[in-house]
Amino acid sequence: VRNQEQDSEAWRNQRMDYVEQLEAAKRKEFELEQNLVDLKSVKEAQEHTVTKLRATISNLENSMASMKIQIEDNRNQSTHLSVEVQNRYERLRQDSTQQIQALSQDNGRLNEQIQQLIHENEKLKADLDDLQDCKKRFERERTATESFVKEVVNVNEQLVESLKHRKNKSSRGSRHQSE
Repeated sequence: VRNQEQDSEAWRNQRMDYVEQLEAAKRKEFELEQNLVDLKSVKEAQEHTVTKLRATISNLENSMASMKIQIEDNRNQSTHLSVEVQNRYERLRQDSTQQIQALSQDNGRLNEQIQQLIHENEKLKADLDDLQDCKKRFERERTATESFVKEVVNVNEQLVESLKHRKNKSSRGSRHQSE
């Protein structure tokens, strides 16, 4: 019976450990989901910035096209102005292109991080499923152990009753013999 109590106590401790692991896994899953939401917000903000930069480039290209027409009309008088405008356009276009490339790289890194988080989330969900399966298995084992303990208690009670009955019979028989 002591072994059974120790086994039962060990089982309860093990069950508590699994419950704590399950709760920790749920907390980690919630944190990862929050991180995923945060990363998606950052990604959306960067995509918005990329869109604005593309619109800026488009506007610059449109401006450049109209400036070229004006420069061609005034070519003889404004050769210097034409070169200056062209250089300015190139600098702005290069700067914008570099910014877009940098944002695209950041976007790629964010996508990789999101994929990693999704993968970690899937692993955590699998771990959570495993822990829940373990919990169910331990519940079944606990139920089986409790049934076994009840059976042992019943058998012990029957043995005690049987021994009392025998003792009563043997004490009556010894009295008859002494008489």
